[in-house]
Amino acid sequence: MGLVAAAVSACSLAAAAAVPEPVRRPVEAMYIEAHKNMVDPEEPNGFRIQMPSAMFSKVDVNGDGVADWMVDFEAAQNPSFFCGTGGCRRQIYVSRDGGYVLAFDRVIRQFKLRRSRGQRLLDLDFHGSTCGGAGVEECPRGYVWNETAGRFIERPNARGGTWLQGGPSPLVAMPLSAAPPAVRARLETRAALCAAVGGKAPEGEENAFNDLPDLNGDGIRDWVVGSYYDYCDMGETGKDSPPVPTVILISKGGDFVVGFEATEADWGIDLAPTPTFKTVEGADDCAFLKEKPCTHVPWRWNGATLVRAP
Repeated sequence: MGLVAAAVSACSLAAAAAVPEPVRRPVEAMYIEAHKNMVDPEEPNGFRIQMPSAMFSKVDVNGDGVADWMVDFEAAQNPSFFCGTGGCRRQIYVSRDGGYVLAFDRVIRQFKLRRSRGQRLLDLDFHGSTCGGAGVEECPRGYVWNETAGRFIERPNARGGTWLQGGPSPLVAMPLSAAPPAVRARLETRAALCAAVGGKAPEGEENAFNDLPDLNGDGIRDWVVGSYYDYCDMGETGKDSPPVPTVILISKGGDFVVGFEATEADWGIDLAPTPTFKTVEGADDCAFLKEKPCTHVPWRWNGATLVRAP
């Protein structure tokens, strides 16, 4: 890595010097890592890594008088390293508590950061698979900056849509250390279930959980572990890959309890009028084949678990 880092263009780094080090340093490390196989230190006139200053722009997210920063990897030296069918990678670093926090880090097709009625809003369009459809289909999502939480929180999208297929899509990977013990326990259960049939937990286990809007009205965000597409990784065993349950964990008495558990469950969150967990019936026919409208079945909290609403 040292030889690769030495190959970074001095001019390009000088141009990016105005960017605060807590922002520039992680971006630079990522940039170098992406390009390292293109650099031959024995070729003095060969390829040089150049991190364009155009990648960085000042934005205002939290209105604290300190510049926040957006990183647009579409302006990279080789944007194909950071872009694909789902769009291009962007990051937002927000000034907070004397430093910077990474508040956005996703590959996105459309991106708009705007201010409305004193709020800082994000309008996004994800790859269609995020909304349970094909890649070419639109998948608009909306978020608002929450200063107390120090993060963007889901909201109705710019068209007023409130349905979040499969739940909200996290804007930055959450470390396992930030998840409650109940989430970590369920991840261990997933691993044990797959090990029992000779496999391993699904790939990308670090993204197998995220928090949800408050589903039982107690002011505490709830959690999901797993998704519709989760199956045990059976490797080269030749065995079929069994599905792994999706589990919705609801806050109760200072802990989290299982409110819903099912394999291959198609579900989502409706944000209005209050966040509501809903399952989707006949998803193969309605969501994928488009043969009929999807039926969304609401579930409500009865004090112990989620039950189908009458």
